[in-house]
Amino acid sequence: MPCFLLADVFNNPESLFYYFFKADLLGKIIVLMLLVCSVMAWYVMIDKWLEVNKALKSTERLLRDMEATSSHLVFTGRLGEDPSPVARIHEAGSASLLKILGTDANTLVIHADDHLLPRALSSIEFDAVRKAVDHKVDELELEYGSGMPILATLVYVSPYFGLLGTVYGVMLAFGGMAVGGSADISHMAPGVAGALLCTTAGLLVAIPSIIGLNMLKSKLKRVHMHMYNYSDSFMSNLSLHRVRKQHGA
Repeated sequence: MPCFLLADVFNNPESLFYYFFKADLLGKIIVLMLLVCSVMAWYVMIDKWLEVNKALKSTERLLRDMEATSSHLVFTGRLGEDPSPVARIHEAGSASLLKILGTDANTLVIHADDHLLPRALSSIEFDAVRKAVDHKVDELELEYGSGMPILATLVYVSPYFGLLGTVYGVMLAFGGMAVGGSADISHMAPGVAGALLCTTAGLLVAIPSIIGLNMLKSKLKRVHMHMYNYSDSFMSNLSLHRVRKQHGA
């Protein structure tokens, strides 16, 4: 951009750059810091939105496939590449079950087609599978919730940083007026306007962030609901295999 155009931008009272350069050093630092916070907030929001959307779509697709079968165990060994949290919960539960039974995935699937297990599970073994499933749910909950504390912190802190810059800038403006012994608004207004830029920057960070935070919380709540429901569904379905096997023994 030509130098004379830059000069016009910086000297134009209708430009934010004008108020930025009228702010004091602390005000400039706060505005730049809030700019970095804004980039961080948008990065977290976009990254988590893509991650959670992918999780929801893959989970809902897999659950539809599972509804068409009477045994969840027939999916053992087939979900290693599936990105959904439900697939990872299933893999954790089936891996624990295979270890307890001392068998392989093919043998388990063959029995699962008839709602049977290679052998009956004891209550202790059943609880061990339950613990493996619950552990994976807790792990996934932490994984999908990562980044949310950062976003929440930016939502709550950014307006206060903006307010700090504004209060400090206004204090300097009034202090300069007292030292100069003049209450000329034309001399005080640019400094006050520069100080108010800090509050503006803080709100520009906080407003989109709080909207994104609430939308992500809603999406994550659905993901967590699917995870908790499926962990119960997996164990309930496994208990049917155990009962069928015991009755057929």
